[in-house]
Amino acid sequence: MVRRLVPDCDVRFLQSQCGSGKGAAMVTAVAYRLAAQHTERQRILDTLRLSRQQLFEVKRRMTEEMARGLSKQTHDQTSVKMLPTYVQSTLNGTGDFLALDLGGSSFRVLLVQLKSEKKQKVDMHQKIYRIDQETMQGTGEEVTCHLGLKPLDF
Repeated sequence: MVRRLVPDCDVRFLQSQCGSGKGAAMVTAVAYRLAAQHTERQRILDTLRLSRQQLFEVKRRMTEEMARGLSKQTHDQTSVKMLPTYVQSTLNGTGDFLALDLGGSSFRVLLVQLKSEKKQKVDMHQKIYRIDQETMQGTGEEVTCHLGLKPLDF
């Protein structure tokens, strides 16, 4: 019975020295406790399982929030903040893409490499550079020069 309750446990039966059978009773008590813990885990996990209909509802809501996050009119009113990408397409599903993120007190450079093999493979490499507050609050030209970028002429 104990081996059936806990098949992945190593169960050994030891005879009690006095012949009372308490050794086997202790092993059985452990098995019952493990079975009760398993039942409790399953009960908790069951509350987290979503039906197919619920999954479609989550998908719909996320899609809606992402669209709102990309919209200029509702960007600040969404729970999912989004930034638009200017990558329109890749010719064959492969390529190297560079993302630059300047904000707060850092400048993040992210290289995303899409490699087409049997399965799509994505490699990402990033480097974060700290920028002092004085530079961040300077003019656009000062910030871009600090980053080693050429200021844009508009």
